[in-house]
Amino acid sequence: MDHGRSIVVASVITALASVGAAVIQKVENGSLQARIEKLETKQQRLQSENANLSQAAAQNEQKSNPPGESGGCPPPTPAAVGAVASRSSIKFELEKCQNESPNLVCYLSITNATSSDKPVRFMGSSNPVQWGSAYVDDHANTVPGSTAQVGNTAGGFIDTTLYPSLRTPAHFTFKMADGTATKLIRLTLVFYEPNRDKEEVQFPNVVITR
Repeated sequence: MDHGRSIVVASVITALASVGAAVIQKVENGSLQARIEKLETKQQRLQSENANLSQAAAQNEQKSNPPGESGGCPPPTPAAVGAVASRSSIKFELEKCQNESPNLVCYLSITNATSSDKPVRFMGSSNPVQWGSAYVDDHANTVPGSTAQVGNTAGGFIDTTLYPSLRTPAHFTFKMADGTATKLIRLTLVFYEPNRDKEEVQFPNVVITR
């Protein structure tokens, strides 16, 4: 009798142990699953944050580099109203270069930035031509200047005086080498001051207006 009771007790203990082990395993599995789900949620949140950061970076890049530009280094911009170049304390402000067939006329203003009168010789034309003003157009034509006018003084080359801070209207005239040209790759305006070598200012990529 005692022997039979012992067998029953042993069976009950074994069964309880099995149930306990199953319960423990289930709890552990549930805890592990919860941790996995928590990690997956965290990963999804990080992926979403990374996507938002990438989108913001792309938007900032687009603002910094508009279409057609790259690396923050924009291509040369055609010279327009207000394009300024200075040399020897003389400021040249280009207004436009206009096709006035058969000529090309570049209009600008010239200002003496010093506090003293400044005698200057402006070169519309020159012999040899490399001593005078010239342009190169987008068809690779190099064209020397014909005439210049500063204030009311005009000629192939002109001697004039620039007064302090006085903005003086001027224009340089060239032959129009090619009526289909749309811009000047380089416009070079030449001048001389007494007892000084040749001086020049250059304007790149000047749109030809019509």
